[in-house]
Amino acid sequence: MKLRVAVIAPASVLALAGCAEDPEPVAVEALSQSGQSAFVCLAVDRPDPNAPGVVRSLPITDCGDRTAKSPSDFGVDAASGGKATLPHLYALVTQTLRGEIAVIDMTTESAPILDQDTGTPGASFLPIGAQPVDIIATPGGTASFVAVAEPGRAGIFALPSAKVVPRTGCPVPSLT
Repeated sequence: MKLRVAVIAPASVLALAGCAEDPEPVAVEALSQSGQSAFVCLAVDRPDPNAPGVVRSLPITDCGDRTAKSPSDFGVDAASGGKATLPHLYALVTQTLRGEIAVIDMTTESAPILDQDTGTPGASFLPIGAQPVDIIATPGGTASFVAVAEPGRAGIFALPSAKVVPRTGCPVPSLT
């Protein structure tokens, strides 16, 4: 019996001492080694409230200085067939270290960095290929083009604007 107490008591003290320490906060980096950026103006119409929204590209001048409460707030007007009245301005930013494109909602008041895969911890961006060196958007916002300098796979890749905004009920986009 004394042997059991002699073994359990020190183990209990060590366990309690381990629980007494404050946990060390771990910083989650969303953006890392950001490079070039491009901007697109997009709206998500909801003609059928039970289906995923439909992305509509707009000229950059159609995005005003209004703000939205959340990334999913497009001011959908049911009386006009589900047309969005509050388009969002998005910054597409190359992540040179990770070979991805980060999407930042410049219109929203909260959570501006869009997570493409909410099932994965941390911010997930659009994979495009190693070493993205430049990005440019079409004037109407239909697509963006990303130049990558990956050895053996250098090129220019198209990024359709419909893949930029994560939509409920749609799979996580894969561009590579």
